[in-house]
Amino acid sequence: MVITLIVSALLVVVAEFACPSDSYIHALSGAVFVPFSMVIGRHVCNLLVYAHMDRKPDEIAGQLSMSHGMVLSVSLYSYITVLLPLALVAIFVRTPFAIGGLCGAAMLMIVNYGWIRKNRSKKGTVPNISEGQGT
Repeated sequence: MVITLIVSALLVVVAEFACPSDSYIHALSGAVFVPFSMVIGRHVCNLLVYAHMDRKPDEIAGQLSMSHGMVLSVSLYSYITVLLPLALVAIFVRTPFAIGGLCGAAMLMIVNYGWIRKNRSKKGTVPNISEGQGT
């Protein structure tokens, strides 16, 4: 949340006081708002899935246990569903916002992949997330 506040404030300062070109502001806006939207969309997706399971518990059975690395990987894979169409938009439309958004989305995926690599190096120290465990 602090990073979101800092980046948003920085974007406002650059837009209002630095007087860069409109293209620069649009690219920077895309690089900030697209990854934020991807993360928020992922959280909303999780909330909707768990709300559905809560409303219709008969549609799921058994126990699911996922390691932290698996959770990170699933998150990375879900971002691909945004990255690929965004890449097509950036290629065909070529607006600064779309190109900046594509760069921001790619940076988010690179950071997520870094977390996966870091998790692999600590293998065995991260508990499984399952019923009654984790947060």
